[in-house]
Amino acid sequence: MTTSLNSSVKQVSDYELVYINLLTASLQNPIPLKENLKELNYYEDIYSSTIYGEIVIYDATNMISNLRLNGTEFIEFKLMKTRNDKDAIERTFRIYKIGDRNLDSAKNQEAFIIYFCSEELLLSEKYRISKSYKSYQISDIVNDIFTSYLKLTPKTISLTRNTKPQTKTYYIDPTIGVYDFILPNKKIFETIHWLSMYSRPATMNPGADFLFFENSNGFNFVSLQTLFAQGAFKSFFYNPQNISIEISDQAVNVNHMEVVKFFDVLEGTSQGTFNNRLITIDPLTRNLLITDFRYDEYFALAQTLNKAPITTGLPNRWGDTLYQSPSDIRLEVGALRIAAGNNDEKQIFTDPLKNATVAHDIHIEQYIPNRVAQLGLTNYMKIKIIIPGDSQIYVGMILNFNTFDLTPTQLTTQGQYARTSDIFYSGNYLVTAVRHIVNNLEYKTIIEMVKESFGSDSGAYLPAPPNPLSPGFQNAVDGVQNVKS
Repeated sequence: MTTSLNSSVKQVSDYELVYINLLTASLQNPIPLKENLKELNYYEDIYSSTIYGEIVIYDATNMISNLRLNGTEFIEFKLMKTRNDKDAIERTFRIYKIGDRNLDSAKNQEAFIIYFCSEELLLSEKYRISKSYKSYQISDIVNDIFTSYLKLTPKTISLTRNTKPQTKTYYIDPTIGVYDFILPNKKIFETIHWLSMYSRPATMNPGADFLFFENSNGFNFVSLQTLFAQGAFKSFFYNPQNISIEISDQAVNVNHMEVVKFFDVLEGTSQGTFNNRLITIDPLTRNLLITDFRYDEYFALAQTLNKAPITTGLPNRWGDTLYQSPSDIRLEVGALRIAAGNNDEKQIFTDPLKNATVAHDIHIEQYIPNRVAQLGLTNYMKIKIIIPGDSQIYVGMILNFNTFDLTPTQLTTQGQYARTSDIFYSGNYLVTAVRHIVNNLEYKTIIEMVKESFGSDSGAYLPAPPNPLSPGFQNAVDGVQNVKS
């Protein structure tokens, strides 16, 4: 149900769809669609370049023919819990397709779906970038693409909702390193994603974990570690037995929870999530360099969502943990990659008087091992939750989630009964996908969240007792930092 314009929320399913309008070139005034709406689906995905969605419409006025709809139209809407809310989803999108037209001749009406996306997606598909940048930081290159090709406005405050949502803005994390790039005639978004693979954060290391995505704040070119450092925006609780009548309790109670992915050690090992090796060959100097990624070393330095690692220091029969390179010279790392690099070329001078090198170091030894592992770690555990509709939720934010394990209720020292939080499912999560669904009956939000660490430092993370089949067990365990302080 929808609330009146100035009322407060009376039920958690309440919402206010202030307007939803169709904008066409043939008519000066917008066409209201609120009365024709069957369902609105709005999607954000941290691995998608833009926002997209669809609107299901019931029509008895021959709208498509009368308005001459042909794919050059726009759709605009404003969605919030009440009119008093400051955090609303208020955007204008490009209509790119009308599909699934179903005619009901008996009722003299039809149903169809309007598909929409951000207009920047059509710009990206229409134009390619072929341009050279000499001695640029990647963040400056991306900034030039946003302003010159997409005509966007920079955002002054990072990762926060705009005070004027009608203005399409962007935020760019500063990067480190100077590069010479010739952008190879790729589409606009393809180019930005290509640049993200080389990008390393200037303020937080280690890593090469940049992502490019759009949320209701605008476009973001940002490091995962920057997102992890935000702190939790809100806490939600999965308590199916919650019978509280308080709106505030119901608003943060999860209606449904699904574990999409818990862990997959086989996949993590084969892809190099915990340990991988890069062999780089400099074709000019003919030198070879070996670079290893080790999860324990990375975890000790990186910004993480929670304080405890997702694996233990238990070694195998060769005495190696999941995150150690082989200790025996007869063995090689399973996740092995070979690439061309130019790390040694900075020692070669083409002009000794100007101290000019052949080319800027592309730092391939840093971005390939780290990026592969960091993206794998970020998606190591994924859950999906359904909550009462909340227009404040967007991809890229951090949420705290709490649920209970199967231990019976315990009596605390204060004489009260309490349940124990599940050490694996509870903790801070990064929101990677959001779907807002609005229909005549309710407004609900479906959230996909991931995390690469656990919130508890319980003994579950300590190494298991020595395995007689594992030689050198004690030596392997001594160097392991099992729990992050």
